Amino acid sequence: MAEKPDLQGCESCDKELPIEQMTSMEDCWFCPECVAEFQKAFDACDHRWKPHTSTMGEPGRVCERCSGFVADEDAAVVGV
Repeated sequence: MAEKPDLQGCESCDKELPIEQMTSMEDCWFCPECVAEFQKAFDACDHRWKPHTSTMGEPGRVCERCSGFVADEDAAVVGV
């Protein structure tokens, strides 16, 4: 008998999928469709960054417009 997959609910749309298909952002889980929508909005945003520390204690910047977060260690790659 096949084992049931561990399901995880998406924080944005409440869809439940196997955890292997989900993406973790800080302490929240998101389905591939919601991640794609978030990425699209992030890419299109004319960001206005301010210093911020994530819920996991990671220093970085958050955009006041799209709520996107970029860790300080990734800021140069993203162009922040």
